Amino acid sequence: MVCEEAKKTSRKGAKTQRKLTTEGRANTQPAVGVVTNRTTPVKWSVTTPTTGSDFTSGIASEATQSPNIRLGIDVIASEAKRSSRFYLKCRHTIQQKCNLATSMHNQNRVDHIITGLGLAGAALALHLIARGKTIAVFDEPSINRASRVAAGLFNPISGKLMVKTWRADDLFPYLIDFYRNAEQITSQKFFQPQNIYTPFRSIEEQNNWISRGDEAAIKPFIKRIMTSSSFDKQVKDELGGVLLDKSGYLQVGTYLDAVRELLRSKNYLFGKMHHDRLRLDSDTVRYEDVVADSIVFCEGLHARNNPITNWLPVSPLKGETIDVRFSQELGAIYNRGAYAVPLGDLTYRIGATFDRSVEPGITAQGREDLEQKLRSLIRLPYDVIGQNWGFRPTTRDRRPMVGAHPEFRNVFIFNGMGTKGVSQAPYFSRVLADYLEGEVSIGPEVNISRFYALSSKSRD
Repeated sequence: MVCEEAKKTSRKGAKTQRKLTTEGRANTQPAVGVVTNRTTPVKWSVTTPTTGSDFTSGIASEATQSPNIRLGIDVIASEAKRSSRFYLKCRHTIQQKCNLATSMHNQNRVDHIITGLGLAGAALALHLIARGKTIAVFDEPSINRASRVAAGLFNPISGKLMVKTWRADDLFPYLIDFYRNAEQITSQKFFQPQNIYTPFRSIEEQNNWISRGDEAAIKPFIKRIMTSSSFDKQVKDELGGVLLDKSGYLQVGTYLDAVRELLRSKNYLFGKMHHDRLRLDSDTVRYEDVVADSIVFCEGLHARNNPITNWLPVSPLKGETIDVRFSQELGAIYNRGAYAVPLGDLTYRIGATFDRSVEPGITAQGREDLEQKLRSLIRLPYDVIGQNWGFRPTTRDRRPMVGAHPEFRNVFIFNGMGTKGVSQAPYFSRVLADYLEGEVSIGPEVNISRFYALSSKSRD
């Protein structure tokens, strides 16, 4: 391979060309990360592809050990002796190639770097592993507060007006398959499908749902519409309510720990990334001894501290939760104004507040607001046993940011899912993984290109 490079150079200064043979050529399969068109769906399995070090090892061996290549260098040089300037250039070019190959051999060569292992980074990592890609994931677990504190609720009908969630027809069938497959890959249990029960607040709302129940758009997400109180008087639902399907919760902490352990077992997990040590070349991304084809920033609010992504319009939305213990198990996930998601052993997470404050930490006001909403929803007595908080990364239009950086061709971004990370991360990480392989385009609703103008303004 190195000889071939030198031959191309020699044509500029030599009239005679000779065919050279080499021993011990590098593996002839494509280099790791070569984009190919894939027509079959991705099958979820953990594979061990040819690693970057295996590939570069072949190059280094070819460049430093093959006697025929060394002979080839001398032959090319002898053809160019008429021009001492070209002779020196030829020798210098060959030496550069050999030095580069040896340097690559001493580095960790991967397809992609991921920074951040919250819901976005974890989902993307699983998709890339399923495609047989090698990755290096940089993360500092202590900063993933939003993901760790989240109750993990996924709900196809939400909001004060009880409307169908944006892109529910795409997101919810997909997330069910995704998390079930993730459980198989990690050999851990964290996905908990469960009905969500939302009480009616007025007779008008009850009548509206009775008439809407058979609509094709929402029928797949409705388990049952109730017109009288249910669930053994646990919940305040004098007018009944709607029992939802394709809903439930993800044990977020258990899920992230399982993905982390999978990455660690494959030597894909690294520590904190220091952005000032990152080097972006035209074709590669380098961080210390790790070299990759591209990097994907999944850093949530910490994107604001990254000089490459600090122009992103990511805003903090503070949320507080309380943990309570009831005297009996609840019959469903109750959700109206507040939710009650089981944690085990009669303990439930109640949440969440929505506060634009940037002050970290729990507050007495946050607890008071949550307890008031809890008492208006559930009849049972309870004991508060804990309180927590986190900042969610949100965007002004409440849509994720997915796609390529406007300046750097090998830098990508996956961020901004706010309160919907559990339901949006599986689907849009697949979109980004397909995009990295050149298979799809990214739709305008989530494409980060809608904010490119902000990148230009940040440099003005």
